[in-house]
Amino acid sequence: MPYSSNTFDQILVDQVLGLNPKTVLDVGAGAGKNGLLLRNAGYRGKLDAIEPTQYYIDEFNLVNQYDKIYSQSLEEYVQKNPTNRYDVVIFGDVLEHLFRSAAMDYLDYILYRTRWVIVIWPTYLPQDDYGNNHYEVHKTNFDLRDIVQKFNVQYFVSHYGHDNPEPHSMGARFNYCVIKGHMVSQRENIGWATK
Repeated sequence: MPYSSNTFDQILVDQVLGLNPKTVLDVGAGAGKNGLLLRNAGYRGKLDAIEPTQYYIDEFNLVNQYDKIYSQSLEEYVQKNPTNRYDVVIFGDVLEHLFRSAAMDYLDYILYRTRWVIVIWPTYLPQDDYGNNHYEVHKTNFDLRDIVQKFNVQYFVSHYGHDNPEPHSMGARFNYCVIKGHMVSQRENIGWATK
């Protein structure tokens, strides 16, 4: 669905503003929540988005929330925009919609083109093709170990529960992490305490 849990909204805003980026990419913008959160918090830098569902772009008026919308899948974006670079890339409730190997490959690719990646994802939360949109199917259930084994995680927090009372979501766990990209000095760390 184009909406996501509000569990990490304030952490996202605080940390993005703390990183002081000039450019941000919101992958899988959906209803545009992350862009709106950042703009309402005072972020005035370049804010772009990838959103493959044209209906969401139109319905949620994303062209007025972002500086540029890439109306394409993540696969198409990677193929057509190999020189794009961002200070922060947000994968907010996106990676669970990909197969595990593809999710890890896209993270790996983006880490070469950014300073910091923020990943927000649920575990144990089945979802079918919400609104007959095949992009909405949840395809994988990975946890922090899958990410830590491969990437330089600088911050992580996780919570049980969901703001959706549906019975199938009650065992869900919501996860948030910040990964150091390859466009930042290896000595630079964010210094946030992990919860």
